[in-house]
Amino acid sequence: MRRKGPAFISESIFELISYTLEKKSCSYEVPCNVSTYGELVCLELEVPSLDMERLQVTVFNNEVVVRGIKKRSTPYGARYLRAERMLGYFKKRVEIPFQVEGMKKIEYKNGVLKLTFVKREVESL
Repeated sequence: MRRKGPAFISESIFELISYTLEKKSCSYEVPCNVSTYGELVCLELEVPSLDMERLQVTVFNNEVVVRGIKKRSTPYGARYLRAERMLGYFKKRVEIPFQVEGMKKIEYKNGVLKLTFVKREVESL
């Protein structure tokens, strides 16, 4: 028995949402933890189904901006019965209380993107 109504999201609606996010540069933020250990700063972002080829990280002084795409994990043609996970373009802007140098390490495991930076030495006058 096939149900009709808003409980079902059709494939075409999902594709329209993805297209709109891409073309209008709409984005959403992903959860992020920031920690420090000695001279290192670590950002951990929760991004399951991340397309690593489309990942962009920008660092300027004490600001880190991470942009990317969370891709679908279900096969094309699948009909969603419930869709709560955000997919498509995301952006996360994080200010940290000190300046960082370029990225030292990048890891992606179990849906968590871990970016490690080195604190920048600030010259005193």
